[in-house]
Amino acid sequence: MRMLKSIDAGTAAGVNVTTAGTASAGAAFPVNSAGLKARYYRLTVTAAAHFKQGIGAGVTATVNDMMVVPGTEPIVAVGSNTHFSVIQDSAAGSFNVCPLDDE
Repeated sequence: MRMLKSIDAGTAAGVNVTTAGTASAGAAFPVNSAGLKARYYRLTVTAAAHFKQGIGAGVTATVNDMMVVPGTEPIVAVGSNTHFSVIQDSAAGSFNVCPLDDE
């Protein structure tokens, strides 16, 4: 496992996506405070949901993708991916994707 150097949350706003029902919803990764796509993003949820990233607006999450649960706040590297998609696990909620400023 690679350890990250200090990463600043910066001042850029994240993107909130509502997870409700059986359809996935998504968006483009938001830019960081420098106006660039960040290398790392923090994920937060109000209810368990599944997360998938990919290239282009056609990314579709399923219940087999990475699960994010409240209180965990994982940080993901996005590489060349441009978009993400989320789907609820068993209850509707809010899924936030926040860019982090790289050192």
